[in-house]
Amino acid sequence: MSPILEEVTIDGLKSGSNPLFTQGALFHRTTLTGKFDSVVISPRADPVTYPDANGSLFDEAREEFYSRIDWALDIRHVEARSLEIYDVPASLVRRDPETQAVVLRESAAREDAWRALDLEATWWPQVLETMLAQNYDQAILVTPLRDRHAAAFIDGIRKLRAAGVAEPT
Repeated sequence: MSPILEEVTIDGLKSGSNPLFTQGALFHRTTLTGKFDSVVISPRADPVTYPDANGSLFDEAREEFYSRIDWALDIRHVEARSLEIYDVPASLVRRDPETQAVVLRESAAREDAWRALDLEATWWPQVLETMLAQNYDQAILVTPLRDRHAAAFIDGIRKLRAAGVAEPT
């Protein structure tokens, strides 16, 4: 059973040296705020722990759940060391348009559109590669505001938008 975080505010989170993976978790009116270490929000069960988990069943349950709610996540005020969000519907995520962006799978599939960009100072290429490799429909790019190179990540979002890879604000 995957957790459903409903009507929750998480103010700060320490995950230590390894990221916290919230695999298969669903969110309804969940706010992430304050200083976070590293978190990966993944829509399916952990394949190492549950090697026989049927991804399509997770996809169907997730789609049905998100079709009934008004909003899922508010990440406008999170200051994460790193935060990766896959397949939480972007229309249900309250974001800061300057520091956070949405990339759809079909946009990322146009490989030369983003591979040709200078994103070297960011991990946006790794996030896009993960989205493609794991067959996720979308990813939300969240600038690591706690990183001394945060400006390079914001610039990377601008470049991805200009190239038509990230959704406009």
